[in-house]
Amino acid sequence: MKKITLFLIGALCSINLKSQEKSILLKQEFKPNSKYEMIIKTSVNGEMEFIGDEEFKKVLEKQLGSDKMLMKSNNEISISINTSDKKGNETPFVWEYDIKENSSSINGRELPQKSKDALKNLEIIGKYINDNEMNIEDIRSESMDESMRAMLKDMLKEMNYSVKFPTKELKIGDTFTQEIPLKINIPSAGDMKFKIITNYKLSKIENKLAHFDLIQSFTLDSDIKMINMDATGNGDGKAIFDFSENVMKSVITDLKMKMTVEIKENIKMINNSSSHSEILTQKIK
Repeated sequence: MKKITLFLIGALCSINLKSQEKSILLKQEFKPNSKYEMIIKTSVNGEMEFIGDEEFKKVLEKQLGSDKMLMKSNNEISISINTSDKKGNETPFVWEYDIKENSSSINGRELPQKSKDALKNLEIIGKYINDNEMNIEDIRSESMDESMRAMLKDMLKEMNYSVKFPTKELKIGDTFTQEIPLKINIPSAGDMKFKIITNYKLSKIENKLAHFDLIQSFTLDSDIKMINMDATGNGDGKAIFDFSENVMKSVITDLKMKMTVEIKENIKMINNSSSHSEILTQKIK
C-alpha cells in the first residue's frame, strides 16, 4: 500500500510539473540598476533594375559599369542599456551606441560610410514605464542636428525592441501578433511609412526558455517629393525568450523583399530579388 501511495504521489507531481512547463505567463521587463547588452547584425543583398529612359541607363552604365545595381551591406551595432533606481513605475535608462561593423557596396564598389560618425558618443536618455514601455526624454549626440535627433526619436518610440506579450498565459501552439507602424519624416522631402507585422507561435518551453516560430510581413509606402517608393516583404524567423530574466535572448529573421522606386515619370528602379536578414541578441550583465 505504501509503494502504491508513493507511486501515485510521484505520478501527480510529474503531471503537475509537465502542466507547468506547457503554460506560462510572459512579460518583457527592464530591471532597475542593471546593465543590458544588445547586439544587432543586419545583412542586405539586392539587385535594382532600371526601366525607362535609355539615355539615363547609358549614363548609369558608364558610371557603375552596368545598368543594374547589385547592392550589399553588413552592419553590426552594439547597444548598452544601463538602468538606475526605480521611482514609482518609472525606471530611468541610458542607451549607448557603438558601431562594430558598417559596410556597403554597389556593384562591388565600397561606399563611404558616415553613419559611424553620426552614432559616435550617441546617448539616448529616458525612462521605462511599467518596466518595458519606453519614453525617450533626450538624445545626445556630437554630430546629429535637431532634425536628425527628432527623426531618431520617432523611430525608437515605435521600434523599442520590446515584445508585448498577451496578458494571459500561453501554452504550446498558442499565437499572438504584434504590429509596429513607423512613420519617418524626412525634412523638406516628405514621409516614409513602414509597417511590420510579426506573428509569434510558442513552439517549446525548456530550461526557462520560451521558443517561438515567427512569421513576418513588411510594407513601405512613401510621400516624398519627386520620388514614389513602395516595398513589400515576407519572411520567417525564430525567437527565444528567457523568462528567468524576463528578457528576449535572441531574434533571428529573414525577409524576402520587393521594391519599386519611381524617380521620374519615365524612370523606375525595380527590385525583385532582395533579402534582409537580422540577428538580435540580448543579455543582462
